[in-house]
Amino acid sequence: MSRINTNVSSLNAQNRLNRTNGDLQTALTRLSTGLRINTGKDDPAGLIASEALRSDITSINKALSNTQRANQIIGTADSALGQVSSLLNDIRGLVTEAANQGALSDDEIAANQLQIDSSLEAINRIAQTTTFQGRRLLDGSLDFQVAQGTGFNTVKDLQIDAANLGASGSVGVSVEINAAATRATIVADVPAANASEKARSSFTFGDSTVGAEASGTVNMATSFFGGAEATGNIALDAAEVAFVEANGTLTLASGAAFKITARDGSAVDGAVGNDVRINVTTGASTTGSYDAETNTLNLQLAAGATAATAVTALNSVTGINSLFNFSGGNATNVAAGDAGIRTGVLTGGTSVLPTTFTQSSANAVVFQSSAGNNIAFDIDAVAGGSFDGVRGTNTDFIFTVSNSGGTSATFDAAANTVTLAIDRSQTVGDITTAINNGLSGQFVFSAGAFTGTLADVTTPATVTNPLSGGTDTVAAAGSRAGFQLTAVDGGAADGATGNGTDVRFIEAASGTETTAVYDETANRLNITVGRG
Repeated sequence: MSRINTNVSSLNAQNRLNRTNGDLQTALTRLSTGLRINTGKDDPAGLIASEALRSDITSINKALSNTQRANQIIGTADSALGQVSSLLNDIRGLVTEAANQGALSDDEIAANQLQIDSSLEAINRIAQTTTFQGRRLLDGSLDFQVAQGTGFNTVKDLQIDAANLGASGSVGVSVEINAAATRATIVADVPAANASEKARSSFTFGDSTVGAEASGTVNMATSFFGGAEATGNIALDAAEVAFVEANGTLTLASGAAFKITARDGSAVDGAVGNDVRINVTTGASTTGSYDAETNTLNLQLAAGATAATAVTALNSVTGINSLFNFSGGNATNVAAGDAGIRTGVLTGGTSVLPTTFTQSSANAVVFQSSAGNNIAFDIDAVAGGSFDGVRGTNTDFIFTVSNSGGTSATFDAAANTVTLAIDRSQTVGDITTAINNGLSGQFVFSAGAFTGTLADVTTPATVTNPLSGGTDTVAAAGSRAGFQLTAVDGGAADGATGNGTDVRFIEAASGTETTAVYDETANRLNITVGRG
């Protein structure tokens, strides 16, 4: 029996069908994508060329997008500057109009000044609020640098080397006012022949005797006084000295030198101050700034001025004078060669905390310095205040502590309590000042020579009756206290009327204020005497 193992015609037909299907698939792919080259096998060399062209097209599209964005930024800035120009034109017109004092009243000139002030505020607001994608455009942060040289007669001669796009979108500006603006005046010379003579005359009064003022001494049969004020010590049961300030002497190449000390409680207090980098430049004036990001103190010193003069100027610069104290400048002049960056100038700053001090007794809570010296608050009730006399000895003190928010003090006269909110981050001096401001006229707080910062303070919720010694003593009967009364010349009690004036003293029902009221109808002087 014969058998067919191959069918050549069938194999040929299948091969042709497969090729046809492949060609059909390629044609459909090209029709659907619109591209001749869809895979590497279509045209390897053509694919490389097309991808290079695609990359160029993407870059060009992005460049066009960047150009459009630049146009938008310029348009935004141009619109804002147009408003500023319009406001400046308005200001110039108002200033010119205000010079005409002969035709404008004071009210009109004042109205012009008000409009000028409003325009200036508007210009400042435009400079601060003109932004594009969160970046301020007109506040001075987008400055640029140009190379030194000559021939800068026109703008096209300037070579811009670098643009400062700013890290925070703002820049500090120091404004120095040399002289206040003065109102315009018109000076005209009037010929002497046309000047009018002033009228002159004399008035003569006939002789007249003015009644003598009534006067006399008022004596009190028994005098009262408020007694000794309550006093005592109040402090906190545990305190720590947080930082020791970094300090050092900056010596320049010229020999000019002065001392720099980090201020207690500032951002450069403690160990931070050890790493402060000092960038010195020279210029026409002395100024400075501090960059917290890079921990750099920038000092511009006036060339030719002494280091002592630089110390005075630097201590008056707002911003750095709250972080650093400058002292001890010598008489050597600063020179241009002193410019440069100095590191490691400040040393000694530390954040190490000493051992805490625990309260030793119920009414003597104290601070302890790093040297082991105990320092307490001394408290005195103010004479004539709400807590004068025995009442001060019964005053309770309520304490709260926090790490921020500042120190405050309030008193409740009805409850006879004082509430103290202590801020751990402040020095004893700052705390004392805040308490005295809050309790002005009631208590006076004072502390020892302590300049450290309270880092870890815990207190009892209430200190009960820490003050003592207050009294309301009454003087012995029969002692005399007096004062002189004199009728005012030309007043209602002048002359013989004052001789018959009835003076009456009344004890105040409450409060410490003394008042006096004259009843002209009854010819009576009523004096209400405040307690204490």
